[in-house]
Amino acid sequence: MRIPALLLGAFVLVAACGSSSLAADDYDQSCSTADDCVTVLTGDQCDCACESGSINKRESARYASDAAKAKGRSCDKQCSPCPALPVAVCNSGTCGTK
Repeated sequence: MRIPALLLGAFVLVAACGSSSLAADDYDQSCSTADDCVTVLTGDQCDCACESGSINKRESARYASDAAKAKGRSCDKQCSPCPALPVAVCNSGTCGTK
């Protein structure tokens, strides 16, 4: 009986910690114009990476909250600024980047 309890404890701990990775397709990406879209960092929020995804700007607050939670869990890197950010575009009703 002790092993199942340990496995359950490990599962709860991992579930509580969550992931530091975010995907643009987890957020609304619908758009009518490019002004509806904003660029976001996709993938591991702890990596030193540049914004590579785009979501509907109505999702900005939820994305920012999720990103702060992801970074707060396990990130301690100091990253340099990105040299050039992509531009958010609306392509056939879906936010993207170019």
